[in-house]
Amino acid sequence: KWPVKRCGVYELDYFHNINSYESIPSGAVSSELPATRLFSDSFVELMAWFWTEGYIHGKAIEISQAKSENFERIRKSIRETFDEKFWVEREPRLRKNTNLPLIRWYIYHIAAFAILRWCDGKKVVSHEFINRLTKTQLELFVEVSLLADGHNNHLKQAHAPRTEAFAYANLLLGKKVSYSVEKMGNYGDHLAIDIFTTQPNVVPYNYVRRGKCKKVKYSGRVWCPTV
Repeated sequence: KWPVKRCGVYELDYFHNINSYESIPSGAVSSELPATRLFSDSFVELMAWFWTEGYIHGKAIEISQAKSENFERIRKSIRETFDEKFWVEREPRLRKNTNLPLIRWYIYHIAAFAILRWCDGKKVVSHEFINRLTKTQLELFVEVSLLADGHNNHLKQAHAPRTEAFAYANLLLGKKVSYSVEKMGNYGDHLAIDIFTTQPNVVPYNYVRRGKCKKVKYSGRVWCPTV
C-alpha cells in the first residue's frame, strides 16, 4: 500500500487503485527534527553567511558581502553571536568586476573555531550540524543561504559537496529539489540546485484504471527484465 493524497486527505491504498488525478508524496518534513534549540538563531544565520560568502584564513575566517541590503543583517548576526573583541569590520573596498562596495568581516581564530568545527576545510556544512537544527532554524538556514548566494530558489557552488549539504537541509524540510551542472567559463563547472515551490508529489499514470492495458493469453517466450 502507498500513502495516497485524495481531495487533500492522505490514506493508504494499493497502487492499482490510484488514479492519475491522485498523487503519492515523494517528500515530507522529517519527523526527527529537534524540538529544542541547541544553537542561537544568530549563529545559524552566521553559518549560512559563512558557507556561502566566507573564506578560511588558517584558523580564522572572513565573510564578505557586496549586496548592501545584507550588510546590516550580517553585522547583527555577528554582534549577537560574538563579543566585539573577537571580530573586526574592515573598511569597504570596491569590487573589481562590479565596482560595488565590498565589506569584509574578519573573525579571529578564538571565535572562528565555533564555526569551523561544523565544517570541513572547504566550507562544507556537516550533516551533524544540519541534523541539530529545528524546523524554523532549517528554514532560516535555507533563507539566508539563498539571500547570500542564490536567486529565485536557485543556488550554485563550485564545490559540489557544499551544494549537496544545502540540498540535504531542504530535503529535511520536505522540499522538492533538482540538480544540474552549469558551466561557468573560467570558473569551471558548478553544481546547481533548484528548489521547487510545488509539493513533492508523484502523479502515477495507471494503465489499468485508464483502460490502456488488458489481459491476453500467451504461450510463447517472454523476456523478463529486472531492475
